[in-house]
Amino acid sequence: MNKVRKIFISAITLITEGFTPSNLRLSRAMYRIEAESPLYYPFKEKLSVTSDRKFKYTIRMKPNFGSIEIESSPEGAEVLLNGLKVGTTPFHSDRVKSGDYGFVVKKEVCASKEIKVKVEDEKTSRYKVDLTPEFIWFSIREANQIEAGIYVDGKYKGRLPFRERLSYSPFKVEVKPDDHRYRSYSESISPAERGGTIEREIALKGIFGNVAVDSKPFLEGDIYIDGKKRGTVPDQFDLLIGEHEIVVKGVLEGKRLMGTKRVTVKEGADIELTVSMAEERGRIRVSCSPYGARVFLDGTYKGTAPLTIGDIARGEHTIKVEKEGYKAEEKLVNVEGGREASLRIDLDREKLLIETVYVAPGSFSMGSTVGGSNEKPVHSVRITRGFYISRYELTL
Repeated sequence: MNKVRKIFISAITLITEGFTPSNLRLSRAMYRIEAESPLYYPFKEKLSVTSDRKFKYTIRMKPNFGSIEIESSPEGAEVLLNGLKVGTTPFHSDRVKSGDYGFVVKKEVCASKEIKVKVEDEKTSRYKVDLTPEFIWFSIREANQIEAGIYVDGKYKGRLPFRERLSYSPFKVEVKPDDHRYRSYSESISPAERGGTIEREIALKGIFGNVAVDSKPFLEGDIYIDGKKRGTVPDQFDLLIGEHEIVVKGVLEGKRLMGTKRVTVKEGADIELTVSMAEERGRIRVSCSPYGARVFLDGTYKGTAPLTIGDIARGEHTIKVEKEGYKAEEKLVNVEGGREASLRIDLDREKLLIETVYVAPGSFSMGSTVGGSNEKPVHSVRITRGFYISRYELTL
C-alpha cells in the first residue's frame, strides 16, 4: 500500500499525510500530489479538478528495486551481507533496493568468495559462484584387517577402515594397532590437488623373533604352533613377540609320540627349542543320561557329564558315573595315544524299598471338637476293605 505524504493546492498544505486508497473531497482547483513509498521512486504530479463529480485517480509509482539469485557449486553455502547471514545457496531475494552490494559466499572446507552484485530496477540479477575446495578425501585400510585406531595431526579420528574429508593442507597420519605385537605406521602427506582423493592400503609390520624347533628323540614329526600346523621337524619360524605353544607329533617305532613346550619370544631373539617327546596320551569323551551325573576316572572325580577328560595314558581305564536316585555304573575304556574314546552311559533309577503295614476293615472316629472348622465335627468313618500303607511318611 503506497503512502501519500502530501497534497498541495498552490503552496498551501491541505492534507499532510495519508494512505492509498483514500477518499478526498476536493473543490475545483489545481492540486499538486506527492507520494512516497519504500522501494519506489517519489511521485509528483499536478491534478486539475474541474467538476464536482466523483472520479478515480491512480498513482503509479516506479519501482526502485530488483531481485537477486545466487547459486554456488557446491550448494549449501552461506550467503552473507555486511557480515550477517541472509541465507544459503541457492539463494533468492525479491524486492532488493536497486544499487551495488558486496556479498560473501562461504562454505566449510572451501575458500570464501566475495562477489559484487548490481541490482537494477525491475530486473533479476543472477550470479553463479564456483567455490574452490579447501579439502581432500583421505581413505586408508589395513591389508590384513588388523584392528587399529587412526590419528591425524595427533588427534584421534576413528578406526580402520577409515574415510573422511580433511582440510587441504599437509597432515600427518598415524595408525596405532590394538595388538602390541605390531608396529605403528605413520606418514606425512602433502595433498597435490584440491578436492582430490588420497588412498592408502598398508600392511602393519609385526615384531618378530626366530624360533628353531627340534625334538628329542629326533623324529620327522609335525610341528603345530598355537594350534596350527606350520611345518615338520626340524624347522624354524619367525614368530610374533609374546607367548606361543609349540607341539610336535609323530610316530617312532610304531608308537605315537607327542611333546609340548611353551616359549616366550622377544624382539629379535634367536631361540633354539628342543621338544621332549613322550608317548602321546589320549582323551575320553563321556556323555550320560540323565544330564549332570558325576564322573570318576580310575576313582578320581573329574566333573559332571557331559565332559572330555584329556591327558590320559594309553591302556585300560575305569569310568564310573553316579547320580543320586540312580544306580551307579562303571565301564572299562581302552585309550589309544592321540585318539579320543567316546563313552555313553544310561543310568537306571534305583528301586524304592518302602515298609508297609496292613490296615484292617473297621470303623473309627475322624475329626476334632477343638480344632479348626475343617476338622469339625467328630464323625464316624467305616473301612469295608483292608489295605496296606507306608509305615513312615514319605517325601518325594
